[in-house]
Amino acid sequence: WQTKKGAERGGRRFNKSSLYQLLTNVTYIGMIRYKDETHDGEHPAIVADDLFTAVQRQLENNGKSGGRGVRNKHNALLRGLVRCGACDCAMSHSFSKKGTRLYRYYVCQHAQKNGWANCPSPSIPAGEIEQFIVDQIRRIGSDPALVDSTVEEIRHQRERSIKRLTSEKAGLTP
Repeated sequence: WQTKKGAERGGRRFNKSSLYQLLTNVTYIGMIRYKDETHDGEHPAIVADDLFTAVQRQLENNGKSGGRGVRNKHNALLRGLVRCGACDCAMSHSFSKKGTRLYRYYVCQHAQKNGWANCPSPSIPAGEIEQFIVDQIRRIGSDPALVDSTVEEIRHQRERSIKRLTSEKAGLTP
């Protein structure tokens, strides 16, 4: 839209962040927010308090678990682990249906949020990448030397973590 003076406003894509801002905006319940304080507004509420509270509770529950209980019903093996090879953005599990058939993918978040033309590798079939990873893990697990070196590296990482945490703990106590 355009202001009376001709300045362009808005025009951004509606995304998850936009929805979150709408769902947490206290203006809808007749309140105003100034910095970290919330005050009664001089305008009427257009959303009932109990509905707003229920939405906030659900958002909080989703935040605690990352919504994982709800969002992984298709058992995405690599959820939260895959990054786009082209732009290094996170890839999330997605799917589409054709008739009764379900097609699963890992989708580049950059491409999904900013348009499919913005990434040369917008999606990959989930079954293929999951099978590739499982095969690689099996290959690693069947090589005793590689297993030994991996276990040794994990031990070194654990020792470094313990030293770092011990040092941090010492800095916290008087």
